Amino acid sequence: MKRELVESLREAGFPPPTVDDLVSLTAVGVDPDYVHGLAVHGYRPRSLDGLVQMRAVGITAAWIADFGRIGLADLSLDDLVELRALGVDAAYVNSFRTAGYGTLPAKSLVAMKALGVTADFALNVERHMGRQTPDRLVELKALGITWRD
Repeated sequence: MKRELVESLREAGFPPPTVDDLVSLTAVGVDPDYVHGLAVHGYRPRSLDGLVQMRAVGITAAWIADFGRIGLADLSLDDLVELRALGVDAAYVNSFRTAGYGTLPAKSLVAMKALGVTADFALNVERHMGRQTPDRLVELKALGITWRD
C-alpha cells in the first residue's frame, strides 16, 4: 500500500515523501485512489501538508464533482478547504440560487455559512427590507436581526 501511495504521489508531481509525510498521509486516509480522484478534478495541493489538510477536513473527489456540476469547478484549494470545513455543500449553494442570488463567490458562501445565514433568512430579509447583498445579510445575521411574521 505504501509503495502504491508513493508511486501515486510521484505521478501527481509531488516530491518524494518522508517517513513522517507517509505517517501523516495514511493517518488521515490518503491513498492512491484519493490522490488520483483529486487529480481527475484538476486539484493538486502545493504540498503534501495541503493534501493532508484536504483529506482531514473531508474533501473528496465526489464532493468536488458536486461543485463542478453546479458551475463552481474553478475553486481554489483554500476555498475548498474553507467551504468543506464549514459544511458548505451543493445543496446550500443551490438554495441561494433558488432564492434568486445566482452563483455566489466562495468568500460569500463561507461568511454566510459561518454565521448561519440561510436562503430562508435571505428571503425573510427581502420581504422586510428588499434584496440585500451577501455581505449585508452577514451583517444583519451578526446583529441578530429577525422579524416575526
